Amino acid sequence: MLFFVIVAISLILIIAAFFLFFESKKDVSEKALALAAMGNFLDARAMVRDHLESSPGNVKSLFVMAKIYSMEGDFLSEANYLEKIKKIGKFDKDFPDVYICNRIADIYYNLDMFEEAFFYYMDTLQVDPSNPEALLRLGFMALGQKDFSIADIFIKRLNQSDTKIPSYYIARGIIKAGLGRGEIFTEFEKAYNLDKTSPVAGFLFGVSAAKELRSDDAIESANKIVEAVEDEFIRYTLFQFIMSQYFIKEDYPSAAKHAR
Repeated sequence: MLFFVIVAISLILIIAAFFLFFESKKDVSEKALALAAMGNFLDARAMVRDHLESSPGNVKSLFVMAKIYSMEGDFLSEANYLEKIKKIGKFDKDFPDVYICNRIADIYYNLDMFEEAFFYYMDTLQVDPSNPEALLRLGFMALGQKDFSIADIFIKRLNQSDTKIPSYYIARGIIKAGLGRGEIFTEFEKAYNLDKTSPVAGFLFGVSAAKELRSDDAIESANKIVEAVEDEFIRYTLFQFIMSQYFIKEDYPSAAKHAR
């Protein structure tokens, strides 16, 4: 009996030693990210910060710190650490220079800090002149300023056969409308067909369909948007739009049904 107890204890000690050995070999990054994944952001940051104190130029540690802030939802701090990597100028296969520039730009773009986003997207194009994300976002920022000609320059650089997303065709349609070009309906139709759940694509398709006197298409897209949105003001506007299309079709009972 004593023999089996000694053997059991020995096995436990061996397993514990094995576990501790490999745990100690684990990369600091793995440990910190594991802590962050469990919601322990404070200890995760402290672990990486200790490592950065001895190696302030370690870009991998800077990237891990950025990821921890991203997981926490503190995107400005994430951008701050990514900017440090960009300033050092050393990148990795897991975070190449294009990724770093685009991620910083995305953060600023989503926070409506468009001036900062613009310059980082331009940095992306210095490395990758045909980068679709940067070109599309720069195009939309130009559209936001009603600079249709500048937006057209960026959007034209995108490869149409490779860009199968609604926002691309939405941009093309808005540019054509702003510059007084034709075939606007075709662009919005392509955007709508790619994603019939998108309220923006559906609205633009519906309005352009109404302009083309395609009331059935306009009504169909507007009804899909009504199902997807909860804002009462938008729903009210859509019902008025649907009513007007039924009125054009001379379907007066349906028009009356949607009158509010």
